[in-house]
Amino acid sequence: MPPNRDHYSNKKSFGSKSKKNINKYFKGKQGKTDEIKKSLAHRARLRKTYFKMLEKEGIDTSKPVPALEIGDDNKKKNQDSEDQTDGPKTYNRHESSTEQRKPLTFQDRVKINQERKQRLRQEKIERTKQTLNEIKTKRNKRAERSKRIKEAKTSKGQPLMGPRINDLLDKIQGNR
Repeated sequence: MPPNRDHYSNKKSFGSKSKKNINKYFKGKQGKTDEIKKSLAHRARLRKTYFKMLEKEGIDTSKPVPALEIGDDNKKKNQDSEDQTDGPKTYNRHESSTEQRKPLTFQDRVKINQERKQRLRQEKIERTKQTLNEIKTKRNKRAERSKRIKEAKTSKGQPLMGPRINDLLDKIQGNR
């Protein structure tokens, strides 16, 4: 059966996706700026339609919906631990919604990122130090063993060849 010609053509017969806009690569900075403007307009349009839909359903859109911040998980953990020490916790849905959490400032986010990067850097340094120490101890053990083998002598002062040959055989078998 001859191959389907449509398979080799540029057009796809099934649900073709739109081509990506590559103008941003040719236009340089202006292309990227245009792309950002386009995405912002798209988001604004989506947001507008979302709020229109909410108003049709009768949901109040006047109060803002609190957004989750990076540090909220840590704050919740700290609050939970404090509440457990104070006494039994009462679960009130409205109590948590009335609290307004301040979002992290840019400086706080930068500081958190720097601390995380510093911690990762320290962990990497510790791992490399540990591997270097392991390599060093293995090298020292190997050198001590070979020195002991080479210094072994008979009662008449001649070198023992048996351990040397066994060492060479172990090296050869280790390479295989």
